[in-house]
Amino acid sequence: MTQRLATSYRKLQDDFETESALRVQLARAQVQTERMDRELTVARDIQLAMVPSETALDLVSGTVELAGLLEPAAAVGGDFFNVVAVDENTLSFFIGDVSDKGVPAALFMARLVTLLDGPLRRGDSPAEVLARVGRHIAIDNPADMFATCLVGRVDLAAGQLRLASAGHEAPLLMHAQGDLELVGIDGGPALGIEVDADYPEVSLRLHQGDVLLLFTDGLIEATKLDGEMFGAERLHEVLGGLRSRSAHQVVMAMAQVVHQFQADKPPNDDLCMLCLRMPPELSGQVVQDGDLLQSHGLDNLPALLDAMERRLRFLGFRQNTRDDARLVAEEIFTNACLHGQRGPAEVTCEIRSMPYEDGLFLELMDDGSPFDPLAQNLPDVDADLDEREVGGLGVFLVRTLSSEANYHRAGEHNILQLVLSAGRKPKGA
Repeated sequence: MTQRLATSYRKLQDDFETESALRVQLARAQVQTERMDRELTVARDIQLAMVPSETALDLVSGTVELAGLLEPAAAVGGDFFNVVAVDENTLSFFIGDVSDKGVPAALFMARLVTLLDGPLRRGDSPAEVLARVGRHIAIDNPADMFATCLVGRVDLAAGQLRLASAGHEAPLLMHAQGDLELVGIDGGPALGIEVDADYPEVSLRLHQGDVLLLFTDGLIEATKLDGEMFGAERLHEVLGGLRSRSAHQVVMAMAQVVHQFQADKPPNDDLCMLCLRMPPELSGQVVQDGDLLQSHGLDNLPALLDAMERRLRFLGFRQNTRDDARLVAEEIFTNACLHGQRGPAEVTCEIRSMPYEDGLFLELMDDGSPFDPLAQNLPDVDADLDEREVGGLGVFLVRTLSSEANYHRAGEHNILQLVLSAGRKPKGA
């Protein structure tokens, strides 16, 4: 019995020592995992900082509208884009996709962005940029990685666009009238494959109101759990429904549709887009008198909203505030044009906007039928679409987006005064 007890005691000691060693290994593994998670978080922040922010795009955009989006599928990814102002009338840009995923792709992407940035700022042509960077990458590429890339340069005054592609997805051009065109480019090889390669350029004219959407393959190759892909046809359909929307609204709406499409599974690839929208023609449609903008009828409403957004950008309001103001004005004026006693082409819409303390003061005026949005019941936005009553979104937006609201009828005009809470960009930001 003494021998058996001694044997059991030694076994307990051995088990205890084994368990203690395992606990130490587990603790070390947890510490290492936490450190790797922190490092990946820092790496993700650094990568996202390498693409221009909303504020940065505003600073370089000049008269054109710009919006971009990068959503890595993992902690870090290989998609990238940038826009630089060559001079006051010229913008250059690029968008690309590294062949690999994860940390190696992120490092390769960082190298590419650095190499592309220099010649872009010097004003080199798209073909010259790709040829120079492609040669540099191919000569020193021990990992045998490569990246597709699309480079463009646009003369804002003339609307002249030059594009060159290194095996990248062709961009989509939506004309102001709503027609869609896939820009045909006979591109060269992806960067990193050939030391000496030619990258033919294509030149086209951008007209007022035209929208150019550049994207990586993560957009059209977004996949559902059953294997169905988002596809080019669905992309064309969604973009075609966004006519007269701002560049930022195009990008955000497209991202939302993709998220909904693959809601049943994690994303299989990075999502990256860059949108450029030429300012629409305002002559004869919108009249400006100081801080007052005016247009007639429903057909001219998009031009009025564009003029308002341009003014708010000039005043320094951030994109989210501009979007809120556009949504409220669009809903209120659309209701006035469609549901009044007068025809949709007869209602006059007016907007007055100005900074107010830490927010934005909006005065929306129309000569449609009397309508007080503040006196209406809020719609049930949580109800299913097929059970929700038609209309009421304007009422909801006015109530939820404004910190102060006042309505009154003056003669033949509805006058809605709102204050939207909003931060403004600091001087020189």
